[in-house]
Amino acid sequence: MPFATMEPYLAFEDVSLEGLAQPLKGRTRIQYTCFTVSHQFIMIGTNTGGVYVFNRTSRQFVSILPGQWGPVTCLAVDGAEQLVAAGSQQGAVSVYACPTARSWSGQLAALARLDAEVRALCWRHAHWSGRLVYVGTAAGKVLSIGVGKKKTPAASATITPMLQLDSAVCDMVLHGHTLLVSTLSFCYLCNIQIEVFAQVGTQPRAGRLGACFLGEVVFCARPGLRLWEVELSGRIVSTHQLRPALDEAAPRRVVSACDEPAALGFVKLVPLLAGGTAAFSGDAVFVVDMAERRVLLWTNVHRKVRDLAAVGDELYVQCEGGALRRLRPLPPSQIVREMRLARGAADCARFLVSHGDVTDLCRSRRALDVVQEALPAFADDAEMRAELARLAAVLRDRLSEDAEEAVAADESSVDSVPDSGSEGFRTAPSSEESAPPTDEAIVFRSSRTPRRHDGNASTDDGADPGEVRGVSCAPAAGSPAWLAEVAARRFFYLLEPDAHADQLTAVDALYVCRHAARGGRAAAAFAEYLSRRR
Repeated sequence: MPFATMEPYLAFEDVSLEGLAQPLKGRTRIQYTCFTVSHQFIMIGTNTGGVYVFNRTSRQFVSILPGQWGPVTCLAVDGAEQLVAAGSQQGAVSVYACPTARSWSGQLAALARLDAEVRALCWRHAHWSGRLVYVGTAAGKVLSIGVGKKKTPAASATITPMLQLDSAVCDMVLHGHTLLVSTLSFCYLCNIQIEVFAQVGTQPRAGRLGACFLGEVVFCARPGLRLWEVELSGRIVSTHQLRPALDEAAPRRVVSACDEPAALGFVKLVPLLAGGTAAFSGDAVFVVDMAERRVLLWTNVHRKVRDLAAVGDELYVQCEGGALRRLRPLPPSQIVREMRLARGAADCARFLVSHGDVTDLCRSRRALDVVQEALPAFADDAEMRAELARLAAVLRDRLSEDAEEAVAADESSVDSVPDSGSEGFRTAPSSEESAPPTDEAIVFRSSRTPRRHDGNASTDDGADPGEVRGVSCAPAAGSPAWLAEVAARRFFYLLEPDAHADQLTAVDALYVCRHAARGGRAAAAFAEYLSRRR
């Protein structure tokens, strides 16, 4: 889903991941230490060296990949989801076949022993030499390990040193032939095809800060919530200061269906499918639109975040203690829609009653429609019916206020244009046109006939007098009809952000005419506009 809406975003926790801790019940000695997420799997490393594998969709336990080389510090699944690499605190890199592989599933495919703790892993598929996994260590070394097709681990691991950097490696990302390496002091861009690398900038950064690719552009986190925008050659294009955008944003709690951070920078950056960039700092998770330099989401998960990963637009957050949460950055109207589809109107209404954040920020008719649909389900629950009636009244008032504000803005934009000088449709001085239209006067249908090029709407011979087919007229800017159309389209976007603005329903058109007009001006113009379209 693209990040473009008039509504603010919330972190929606639509499913609970508490069940992932079920295999550890009764085993107080075992703790989760790190995780990775792929399209099929959620894999979690432990302090005893094992890796627990879960199905990402069903969240069911699949298997354990055994290990005996100390606590697991990082995990990485290859793009084909056939192999998983696990790095350990003792410097071992173990490569296993994923549980769905057709042969030697769950067996150890490769093993390499290094002289320092493994901090980062990254896969590359090389058609001519099998698969390579890039390894970054606490000693600042970057190496590659070749994983062949032989089943004997000792014979299938080939270690090749690549770089010796200034400080411990904390993250690595591969994009095409460019390997992005983040250390505690600098970022490096390595062209693995021609074996050259470039340091990004000359000013060091103190501590763990992230970096990521966003298309063909690299973003490197800097202290003070700044980001460097960097070309693949390593040249810094610009510096983005996100502190002003953060000052304008407001932290919002996680909206779960089941304070500003003290840290000085984004610890990790993760690109999202819709074009945004996710990050975390301290106990806060952010989603940033880098194109607009805007903070779309700032939410506090109330525990220090240890790691962050993304699949599509789903964020997986691991907090101190190893607990995992899945969050989705969604506007409130989309949350209402998904809750309605997944759990029905009654459960969705209960959700709205108990989650004021959603109803306070929702700017569409969806919440009101769900409340009205759910009322019959609570015929025997007077208390819930009273809550829903109160919530419905609040939602109606808010929609009416939004509509009036939008009309006022549109009216002020054309106040200086006299009606007599406009070239479009003009408001007639009759009393019939100045009155708000009746229910029968305005009916739109979503199945419209194609537009005609002569400027007239096409209607069926058997259509009712009040039915309008097609949207083909274009009123002149500045005319009352133009004002009415602008208002109608703007309000319809507020009511149904995901629909096309010209697909007005009868209910929405009536809402515009009855509640969005001041002194009958917009309502009368809209009534005339409809009559001209017939």
